Amino acid sequence: MSAVVGLVCMFVFALVRERHKAYRTRVFHPRVTRNPPPLPPADWTFLWGWIVHVVRVKEQALYDTAGLDVLYFDRSNRLCFLISLFVAVVNLCVVLPVNYKLGTVITPEATSTGGMMTIDKISMTNIPVGSPLLWVHTLVVVVTVYFVSFLLYLNFVDYRADRQAWLGHSIETDVDEDDEPSPVPTPIHSGSSPGSGPSSVRSRGSGSTRITSLLHRQLSRHVHDDERALFEPEEPGLVSETDHERSRSVDSCLSKESDVEISEVHSPVPIDARQHVYVKSEGSTDADGGTFAVKAQQYAVLVTNVDPSSRAIRNPGNRFTATQAAEMQVSRTFARLFDDFVATVPVRYHAKIDVLLTMLDQTQLSMLRLDERLRCTRPTSKLAAKLASRREKISTQVEEIFAHIQLEQKAMLNNPRSALSHIVIFKSQVSAAVAAQTLLQEPGGDLPWNVSSAPAPDDVNSNTLWLYPGQKWFRSTVAAILIAGLVVFPIGIFTSSMVSLSQSLCAKGSSWHWDWYCKDVPGEGQAFFVRLLTAWVPSLLLALWNAVVIPYGFAFIALFQGAEVSLSGIDRKVFTWFYLYNALNVLAGGMLAGTLFSQLENIIKTPGSFFNLIGHALPQSAGFFISYVSTYAFMLEPLRLLLPHLGVLTSLFTSRRAKIERDIDAAFEPKTLRLGAQYGGQQLILLLCLVFSTASPLITAAALVYFTLSLLVKRYHIMYIFVRSYESGATLFPSLFSRILVSLLLYQIFMSAYLLIKEAYTQAFVLWLLIPPFLWQFHSYCLTRFITKSTYLPLVIADKMPVASIPLDTYDAPQVHPRFKAWSSDVGKVWQGYGGMVKKFA
Repeated sequence: MSAVVGLVCMFVFALVRERHKAYRTRVFHPRVTRNPPPLPPADWTFLWGWIVHVVRVKEQALYDTAGLDVLYFDRSNRLCFLISLFVAVVNLCVVLPVNYKLGTVITPEATSTGGMMTIDKISMTNIPVGSPLLWVHTLVVVVTVYFVSFLLYLNFVDYRADRQAWLGHSIETDVDEDDEPSPVPTPIHSGSSPGSGPSSVRSRGSGSTRITSLLHRQLSRHVHDDERALFEPEEPGLVSETDHERSRSVDSCLSKESDVEISEVHSPVPIDARQHVYVKSEGSTDADGGTFAVKAQQYAVLVTNVDPSSRAIRNPGNRFTATQAAEMQVSRTFARLFDDFVATVPVRYHAKIDVLLTMLDQTQLSMLRLDERLRCTRPTSKLAAKLASRREKISTQVEEIFAHIQLEQKAMLNNPRSALSHIVIFKSQVSAAVAAQTLLQEPGGDLPWNVSSAPAPDDVNSNTLWLYPGQKWFRSTVAAILIAGLVVFPIGIFTSSMVSLSQSLCAKGSSWHWDWYCKDVPGEGQAFFVRLLTAWVPSLLLALWNAVVIPYGFAFIALFQGAEVSLSGIDRKVFTWFYLYNALNVLAGGMLAGTLFSQLENIIKTPGSFFNLIGHALPQSAGFFISYVSTYAFMLEPLRLLLPHLGVLTSLFTSRRAKIERDIDAAFEPKTLRLGAQYGGQQLILLLCLVFSTASPLITAAALVYFTLSLLVKRYHIMYIFVRSYESGATLFPSLFSRILVSLLLYQIFMSAYLLIKEAYTQAFVLWLLIPPFLWQFHSYCLTRFITKSTYLPLVIADKMPVASIPLDTYDAPQVHPRFKAWSSDVGKVWQGYGGMVKKFA
């Protein structure tokens, strides 16, 4: 039944993907500046043409259009596919035949005792106690662990090179004086203002562009061509009108000195433009040459835990406000330590301004809609007079809100929260790299300043940077309680118990047997209610819980906790908690519930055989997880292809009622990928596949189908539907690496425990001897060789990077600019496009 629903979803998607804009948002939306590869035409191959197209897209195209975070998410899907393929081949071709052909435990008589079923014959339950056949299962566990570790090693080799290439590079452009300026506006970072450094080098001719690389892999095979394309000027005459619209500059709002009625504040800037800053190389004598495009974050560090009320902050005669004194103290400290220190930029408290800007944006939107109605109304009619009167009132509201915003912008300068965190800017990447790893003590005080690498300008989580240390401690305590509540909430026990309850009700000879419920339908097998209760209902309940309550709950708690200074850090926190929930709630809770409920009656009758009954029934809990993975593979993943997010449904109705361009854009508002939740759901399926792969090999077939479809579906999504809210340089990949190693350890622990129950003591000892020490050493090796060296840019490379002075307003939030440049209601959110379900501040 699930497979039928899945096939219908894929068929409908193939029919409507070209007709509905929601399935190709990234192709036409003005917010997307780099278009993905064009979709194949909707000809007679519409059913499978998109699959061939998605498979053939190269990794470089993914990086070019979506960034390094998305590239490594796609690699993680491919990694999980390879793992599931290997595990399925080994267990279905080796373990399953051994269980079915050579096992002797499951006999016709055994199916009526202890709730055994015929399907148990292909699981480890069919292997006799102490049988030499258990060496086959032991060898499979060892081979699987070492093979998966080998795949992780290969991925980490690429990760270190790509990460360092992403961090350490510069693009140098030489411009000839006689060259004509390019008609294409060059993207600029969101922090620039008129008269700042980048403005003088926006227009470039057809001069040569050189990419300076100091890495063995020539800036890596993925990053190289993309950076060249980003900063090479296009040939004149090849720019279409839509390209001009797509690359329109947000500077248009700055030209309006007094018009506050219809400002263009709702205009987010592309991420690449926010991260890169055009600067002049130090010592350059050529006024038109020596221009570099560098990543701003490589010239800055983040300083937190600054207390403006501390007595250690020098303020002779109280001539300055507390915020000014704190800024000066931070500047003096770094100026003494580093000769190329440039300036300190406080992280201003702009939460109130953001609320007012939202009100201003909605009020202006009402005015735009009213203007459209006035345009379509006869000027001499009574309705036109009423509309004109209403417009005057709205115009007055706009002016009042704007005036209130200006007052708040002045008030934030002296707000103590604006001095708790600072961005410190240097001229060289060496100083920034050294400062990020330096422990600083507050001069004359006991409170240490926390210094770390600065996140990218688009990756800053301002909510955390405004919290006092006491607030962070209180919020962390509350967050720990909330996380514990979500993790231990017995949703896994509840859903998996439905399967065990159904087995108990249908067990032959049971005093609880329901004949009407368990009676088979001639020619159809199990009754409809049995299939509904054991397959669909628990799987759908758990899938709905994991798709809504868990990700959004974790995202809010991570924001509320105030421990992460970057948006990518919130996603990493969500993924960490999601995996903890997977292991403790879904896996452990599901196994416990499935085992106890299936053997409850026998345990009551013969309490002395508790461990023996549990041991025989433990693999039976795989029945629920097989149903869960199968439902995901055959129904929910194809359904996700048809309905990637609820915005697809809402756009069907809102786009028809749209009256102005802003309404049309809102109907097809692009949404971000929610990487933390995506990784969490992905690793849940991989965890279940690994843990039960050898004990119940049938689950590997369902997992292989899931990861095959997931690889195709996710590739289509990241190419044509979802956008990114930040670019962190694939900082989530090390967390993924650690969680896969934990899954391998849980796999070994489960198999060792089951071998002990089967009285295979030698085999269990061999697993404990070979796997945990190896995983520990392997993790330590990768931590030293790959993770540590990809967190910071090596000083040897940083020393050869260009010396530059980036504009001081690079890290200014759009809210603090006089004209709110590049602001939108979603800028600053970790997951954008989800409305009130995701908060910006907590």
